[in-house]
Amino acid sequence: MAGLIVSEYIPNTFLYHIFDKSLGSFVESFNMKHVPKSLRPFARVICSGCMVILKANLTKKPHVSVDRNGIMLLIEGDIGAHFYRKNKTHELLSADGVIKVMLKPQFRNSRIYSDVELNGVDFKVYKVGVGGIFASSARKLLNFIIPKTIWPRVQKSLRFAINRRGIRLPTVCGIQFEKLHVDYIKHAALLSADFTIDLPYFIDSFKRFIEADLKHSDEIHEYDRKFRYLRK
Repeated sequence: MAGLIVSEYIPNTFLYHIFDKSLGSFVESFNMKHVPKSLRPFARVICSGCMVILKANLTKKPHVSVDRNGIMLLIEGDIGAHFYRKNKTHELLSADGVIKVMLKPQFRNSRIYSDVELNGVDFKVYKVGVGGIFASSARKLLNFIIPKTIWPRVQKSLRFAINRRGIRLPTVCGIQFEKLHVDYIKHAALLSADFTIDLPYFIDSFKRFIEADLKHSDEIHEYDRKFRYLRK
């Protein structure tokens, strides 16, 4: 059996790189093909070349916190809706908000399962294209639509993929983990598992790794520095 303590520092470091490399942006456009078929003839007459563009972007680094209840993911960002017509773009809506998601992964038969719960959502609308008088109504609409309409669809897909089907843990270099168990403490997750090793495959993989690495070692002293721990 092997045990491992995984600090929340690890996922937070990963999320930092996502934010730092500007990978937390999302752009989606909706045009005529997204209109219900029954309304397309009418839409073509009114505005055949029109398009609605939605943009979302992280404004702060996502943060993961771990306690006895599980893993809490905090996401802060802004969203915008733009209307495109005749080579002109009109801003419809700008808002920023906070979303809190609770995860609690469990392991069964070498698969990861997890329920996904939305713990909180709050959006503040600071600009509405048709006039600031509707900002309050738009804020209430967003705060209603996301938890009541959009999130249930996302949650259903995530639950089907993660909680019903699960994600099978891969066999890495001949090492297969079995009977995994996870407990949660403040700021960390405790993992324990049995494992089996395909020793011939593991040794062969290690040899191929060394051979591949040596091809990038231009000098003998670099090889000596890298693999000095192999010498007795």
